[in-house]
Amino acid sequence: MFASMGTVYTILKSISELPEIADGLTELKDRLKKAFYRKASEKVNEDLKSAASQYKPPQPPPREPIYAEFTIDARPVSSLTPSIMKSHKIHLNVAISREAFTLENLGQNIVRDIRIGIFKGHSQRNQWSFADSYVGTIDILSSQQTITKDIADFRNSQGVSLDLSDNSPLHVDCWIQDSHGIYLFMFYLED
Repeated sequence: MFASMGTVYTILKSISELPEIADGLTELKDRLKKAFYRKASEKVNEDLKSAASQYKPPQPPPREPIYAEFTIDARPVSSLTPSIMKSHKIHLNVAISREAFTLENLGQNIVRDIRIGIFKGHSQRNQWSFADSYVGTIDILSSQQTITKDIADFRNSQGVSLDLSDNSPLHVDCWIQDSHGIYLFMFYLED
């Protein structure tokens, strides 16, 4: 259904209780599985018998030659709530080398007030604080636009420029922040 979660909840709730809909989907899956399995097994068995009569293998083909499994996942129906949910989309492409940083807007919407933090280290991080990064900004990134910045344009809180030229393997993480959220991209730069 192409609607908000709250609208989908209201529509489905007017038809039946959500747990009953989820149970019905599970029962439908079981019925479809049995019917498909029986018909598919009969057809494959016929084809195998035909081939066996022609080629005469040492043993007859198995009576149930196939195993089929499929899923109708009813969990999303069970998790619907009447409240309106907020969502975000990420339509960014981030690339980094030892010399340059590139940010591309793959989406159709303009992205404004972008804060970029770059972290470097010889081991992988699992905690980030923007204040510890080498910082850069982009005021506006139009739809389908790509902006490239020199690595030296990124500076830490003491005003020191970022330097990735030491030719040792580095873990480099890029913190991209706009008014909707914070996105983290992790890279490993080899020698």
